[in-house]
Amino acid sequence: MKKLSTLHTILTQSFESERSLRHFSTLASQELITLLASALGDLENSETSFEKTKSSIERAVFLSRNIRYFSSGVRADCSLTDLSQLVFDCIHLRENDFQKKNISLDVRVESSVFGLVDAVAVEQAVVNCLDFASSQSEVGSQVGVNLQVVNQGLQLSFSLEGSSKEETGEGLPLQPTAFENLQASNLSVLGLTVASVIAEAHSGTLQCLKSPQEGTQLLLQLPFDARVNKQPHLFREKRRYQRVRVDFSGALSSESGQSFPGRVTVLSAGGCFVALGQEVVSQLKCGDSVSLSLQTDADHVLSIPLARVANTHPTGENSGVGLEFLELDLKAKNLLATLVKAHAS
Repeated sequence: MKKLSTLHTILTQSFESERSLRHFSTLASQELITLLASALGDLENSETSFEKTKSSIERAVFLSRNIRYFSSGVRADCSLTDLSQLVFDCIHLRENDFQKKNISLDVRVESSVFGLVDAVAVEQAVVNCLDFASSQSEVGSQVGVNLQVVNQGLQLSFSLEGSSKEETGEGLPLQPTAFENLQASNLSVLGLTVASVIAEAHSGTLQCLKSPQEGTQLLLQLPFDARVNKQPHLFREKRRYQRVRVDFSGALSSESGQSFPGRVTVLSAGGCFVALGQEVVSQLKCGDSVSLSLQTDADHVLSIPLARVANTHPTGENSGVGLEFLELDLKAKNLLATLVKAHAS
């Protein structure tokens, strides 16, 4: 039987978690509604540039992904990833945010650092840290981004400048600081919470250090496997594509012209799993050529003109077929990439 103090701690933690989730959902939903309403207004205004609308929609997708990570956790789908390039790609995504505030970036990244990570999740964590850095840095200041291999593993740091170095008196060293104690916007702080969840899913940590003179530093640490970096070719075929769980209605068509309704439950840029009845699966075999029509929402249909049945699951509750996409036009490729990234968690 648990002691009263232990039960009190468990109940308090549960209450705090629920309160944080509600708070995050309220804030994020407010900004989501604002962003989508602005994008809708831009579309109705013929004089508005496409880039402005695109930016609002991208921000809405970014917030939606944070909500999924925060509410449902991270199911890491690891594959060999060039983390050096990933950091540069993330900086490219957010570079304009720093330029608007005349914030310079001092980027120092070790080359060709590989890791077995969930690339989409780690990208979200890095972009969340960059969002925090851009929102909290003073105009005209500098932010340092440093990726290096250290004794503890792989370390990615984000350093924000503190007060003027000309101030008299000895500066206090950087001290660990809880996210909730940071004087920052709620969405920025909660973005760090999501980044921390992603780091923990990779057996890593995200720590915040702060002092008036030295500024603020975020330290994202991940395990480092030297074997992967010595012989990365041994791991390149672990998985070709990021896979995400979805729930879209679809229709599978065989070469004979028969159409079978089903539901797409797993999706990637290279294929999917279609849940079908056992009687339908029995009519298909590995190697069959099929086409797929996937209803992503009320107004959009993704058409795959040619796919191959890669495997079948004829029995049980999860009966269906795994498909490998063989033909995709540019529109379908772009939509698939967007769907996979948006639904990753």
